[in-house]
Amino acid sequence: MQYELINRSHTLRREVEQFICERYWISFKACLQNLPEMLLVVFEDNAIVAACGIQLAEQRALFSEYYLTNPVESYQVAHKAMPTRDKIAEVGSMAATSAVYLQLLFSAIVSALKDLRREVAVFTATRYLNLKLARSGVKLTILAQAKESALPTELQSIWGDYYQHEPMVFAGWVAQGKFLQAPLESTKASFSLLESIAC
Repeated sequence: MQYELINRSHTLRREVEQFICERYWISFKACLQNLPEMLLVVFEDNAIVAACGIQLAEQRALFSEYYLTNPVESYQVAHKAMPTRDKIAEVGSMAATSAVYLQLLFSAIVSALKDLRREVAVFTATRYLNLKLARSGVKLTILAQAKESALPTELQSIWGDYYQHEPMVFAGWVAQGKFLQAPLESTKASFSLLESIAC
């Protein structure tokens, strides 16, 4: 099992975008088009088994900030002040072929954010993902409810039934996710499109 950060010029970019689109279509009847510059991909035997987008907060406004009433750096995480934007990253468009690979994606996210010198991860997550992380022991701070009405009109039509899954905006300290960094060992899990997960 291995992971890689992929930018827009990478030869696998189209394939990774299609992977995320397919999982979102299966889960929410949605296909996300404008993904972040940086995509994180988990491979098994050279096949893509999980992926997500990573947006560095100093580069542009975060998608999650549509739902917030103030800039993300003005909030607190676990009763501590948020760091400056150059220490914050947004994780989004999470997709995996099974729950097993979703767990490995969590591990890869923590490793990648540490390599990128990020202290806080911000993301908008469905109820399913929130429960999954909670069961893993991850302590998160709720920043806001993610309401479809907070989006610009032109973006509201692309999300299918995503907003029926009770998404919220969360933040967490990357250091508190260290225990998710299990070695990315081969699981050899079988999977099919029916097991696809997007969150």
